[in-house]
Amino acid sequence: MDEPHIAVLMFTAHRSAERRVFDAVRNAGFAGITLAQARIAARIGPDGTRLSELAEQAWCRSRLQRTSSTSWKGRGMSNVSSTLATLAPASSACRRVARR
Repeated sequence: MDEPHIAVLMFTAHRSAERRVFDAVRNAGFAGITLAQARIAARIGPDGTRLSELAEQAWCRSRLQRTSSTSWKGRGMSNVSSTLATLAPASSACRRVARR
């Protein structure tokens, strides 16, 4: 039997580590967070991260640009690309758990 491709092995290791961190966060009392939310929160820097940077990391910048001219304006956010995403102060305790 052939050995799995190195990319598959790295992906498997990444998901395993992600699951252990996520389980530790939930066991520490942060049960209201979903895996998708945790993945986004992990990409937000300590001083915040621009939505355009998060979109680039998710490879969806063109979608952000298309929607920014329509749906975001109705929410009072005319330039969503320059909007800074930050974490709530309570999330610092969650981040400490995740980084152990």
